[in-house]
Amino acid sequence: MSKINAWVWVGVVGLVGCGGSSVDGGGTDTSGGQSHAVERAAEANCDNYEACGDIGAGKGYSTREECVTQRSAYWSDRWPATSCDKRINANQLSVCLGALQTISCNSLTDELKVNNEKCPQASICAGN
Repeated sequence: MSKINAWVWVGVVGLVGCGGSSVDGGGTDTSGGQSHAVERAAEANCDNYEACGDIGAGKGYSTREECVTQRSAYWSDRWPATSCDKRINANQLSVCLGALQTISCNSLTDELKVNNEKCPQASICAGN
């Protein structure tokens, strides 16, 4: 099963970075908000997919731009602006971004584990 098909499946069943940002004492990213977090997570995902050889003709994503677009949509659904804007916990986002870059190549199980354990909305959108 390709990664794209796997993510469609994940969406159907309803499973549910910080550099340069201004962070208050509570670990809340006050500069970029939800859109910044989504962008950072999509970039981290695509860095990993690229390192694993999953971007290119006949691969999971034909271009990096396609990867970033699709992963941004995924993270935007997981961390909706209505729930997360101005509430991003910079410390938790940093943990999430680090974990996204270490997902084992071609391991849907590892990817789901990281997404659900290291990057859940309850943690990422837990800022003040």
